[in-house]
Amino acid sequence: LWVVTHNYANNTTSFVFSALALNEEHQVGFRSRNEDGGDSGWTPWLRIYTKPAAPVIGTVKRKTTDLTKVDVAWAVAAAFPGRHYIERRMSPADSWTALADVDPSVSTYTDTVATGTQPQYRVRTNSYDSKIYSEYSSIGTSDIGSVKEFIPGVKEIYLGTTKITKVYT
Repeated sequence: LWVVTHNYANNTTSFVFSALALNEEHQVGFRSRNEDGGDSGWTPWLRIYTKPAAPVIGTVKRKTTDLTKVDVAWAVAAAFPGRHYIERRMSPADSWTALADVDPSVSTYTDTVATGTQPQYRVRTNSYDSKIYSEYSSIGTSDIGSVKEFIPGVKEIYLGTTKITKVYT
């Protein structure tokens, strides 16, 4: 469905397209009807894109082999996604920080953070023409990776409240 409005005072015409699905590409052309009933020629075809669907956040997990590394994964339903933009905040009170933008074929990112933190991540994508951005994904939260030393030389490594290993030094 589309609506055409013409402002005779300043000779401008605007078009409003509605009921278009996410992730669609359309080509449109225009022509006008003259006062005598004749039609003008068609304009060159324009390509328009609707907003991409928001990515779906997948797993957000610390690597058990290195607690400073967090793997973030997401999925995109877009048939023609643009780049993906990953953001992080270290706590809900913090502002979001841009981490990276990656190619459409990439759906994972590894971040480096301090142990004892619980960072949050979100992702969005854009269309091929890079002008239309999706909404942000839901927020994915990492486990807290921590190392506790109970007695000198004995350390226990935790993901959240789960002990994953004991280290003797």
